[in-house]
Amino acid sequence: MFSWLLCESRRGTSGTHTWRRHAHQKGIIHRDLKPSNVMVGEIDDKAIVKVIDFGVAKALNQKLTENTIYTQFAAILGTPLYMSPEQAGLGVLDIDTRSNVYSLGVLLYQMLTGTTPFDREKLDSASFDEVRRIIREDEPSRPSALVATIEPETRSTVSEKRGIDPRKFTQIFRGEIDWIVMKSLEKDRKRRYQSASELSDDIERYLDGDTVEACPPSIAYRISKSFRKNQVAIITVALVGAAMLVGTAASLWQAKIATDQRQFAQEQQALADANFEKSLEAVDTMLRRVADKTLATTPQLTEVRLELFDEAIQFYDDLANDRKGDDRLLFDRASTQLKAAWLDTNQKDHVSSLERRTKAKATLATLLERNPADDKVRRELAANHSLTAHIQLETGGNPIPDHQKALELLGPDEGNREWAMALRAYGSALERRGETEDSEAALSEALNALNQLHQGEVPVPLLGIAWGFQSLSKARRALNNRHGALQAADQAVQYAEEGIANEASLGGALNCLSAALYKRALVHEDLEEDDQAINDLDAVLEICRRAHREFPAFGDTYIDQKSAELLAITMIRRERRPELEQRVQQSQPQNHAEFRSIRVYRG
Repeated sequence: MFSWLLCESRRGTSGTHTWRRHAHQKGIIHRDLKPSNVMVGEIDDKAIVKVIDFGVAKALNQKLTENTIYTQFAAILGTPLYMSPEQAGLGVLDIDTRSNVYSLGVLLYQMLTGTTPFDREKLDSASFDEVRRIIREDEPSRPSALVATIEPETRSTVSEKRGIDPRKFTQIFRGEIDWIVMKSLEKDRKRRYQSASELSDDIERYLDGDTVEACPPSIAYRISKSFRKNQVAIITVALVGAAMLVGTAASLWQAKIATDQRQFAQEQQALADANFEKSLEAVDTMLRRVADKTLATTPQLTEVRLELFDEAIQFYDDLANDRKGDDRLLFDRASTQLKAAWLDTNQKDHVSSLERRTKAKATLATLLERNPADDKVRRELAANHSLTAHIQLETGGNPIPDHQKALELLGPDEGNREWAMALRAYGSALERRGETEDSEAALSEALNALNQLHQGEVPVPLLGIAWGFQSLSKARRALNNRHGALQAADQAVQYAEEGIANEASLGGALNCLSAALYKRALVHEDLEEDDQAINDLDAVLEICRRAHREFPAFGDTYIDQKSAELLAITMIRRERRPELEQRVQQSQPQNHAEFRSIRVYRG
């Protein structure tokens, strides 16, 4: 058992210590303590220790004989595995009794672990100077750390000889046993046990369960030891550091002043940032709640909306001059310019619209180049191209390149509402240019995607879909697909009616519904379904009357004029001239294009 081993260690080392005290009292240092020079016997249950081979012993205060033997100067005396650091230093005149305390520590280390602190093979193969360096500078492993690295087979053998469970071998040594052994092996002899008696007494205290004097080296000691070992490098670094400190003292003072100024500037910047955020929030509220929602429901207030947009753009310009490179400001300005451009387009002010679109396009292209992954910028730039295409179509230009660029920016994605709307606009443009087959294909794909999004409760522009189905109905009529055209017209009416209840702009919704009914009436005419055509045309004219009542500035439109003409033609063909005459007599011709058109067909 391990307790037996320590008891044996106590008995053995205590006996050795008894000899040490006797030898020291006589003023003798052995200088070559090792297992082969220590003989332990047992008489009457007491350990009797005999130390032999005093061939390299040293007398401290007197001559060993009348003819004292002088050892050779600057020669190593003793066995390196058990030799103290000061003994390996060649200057052997300063060796005292603490040298043999070190050797006793090696013996204790070997009794516990089965090996010496330094590897025998390593010392045997090293040069003379390397052996001295290892003994004087290298720190041996703690017993607990050493046994943890022993090969399993060797560990099993050692633990078996000592009666210890191999699994607890490391745990048993950790702590006080490590401290006692390592205190005996201190390089600095002032930190060792100062005598064999101190070592013996500490072992006794451990075995009796008392607090031992040995303890781990303090952090301060470790630092000082590291300094002594590497003092040249540390002093060099310290001198360089001191020179740098002296050379930069003035700079540090200036840096402190600059830091104080920077801190003040940061506080001011934080305040400015807070005010900036509040300003953006106020402008955003004005645009979203007032310009985009409240005022959008009243066509007569379009000029007011434009003024708000222009003031917001000026606000963004002023802030952008103060905050260079703020991408959010640049994006908000470009987005507002695009909204204003749409209003200019609706007002037929294509010159102003072009100027706004050009500025917005340049800004958005720069932002997208900085961050190609920014989907918000990508969508806004695609919207710019869609608006440009719309104006090209209205002014007789070629809208196709801008439509294709918008689709390229958005990417083919049926789940992307913006892509589906861009494809719808592209299909409508193809239809107006007479490219009916390509138009029918593009519109069918786009409207199918939008219809699925709507059924999935994804917010979609209802009137935009309604206008798309109207274009699809026209394309199918041109391809003589009349039943397909009627189906598309039915869906156009359905989405327009839904838009009446949900869209912010009632005037735009009424216009869209009247156009959808007119196009469905045309298909009924093609199918010779005159009664259905008349019903749709009546509905168109009723919507136009409502629009004139609710929006006096609405004016005569292409739809109500064409619907009145078609209604007259259809009623005459159906021999419903008396009913037509009655309508004319009940009307006020000076106010309404409907009945001016009917008079053309009275005769």
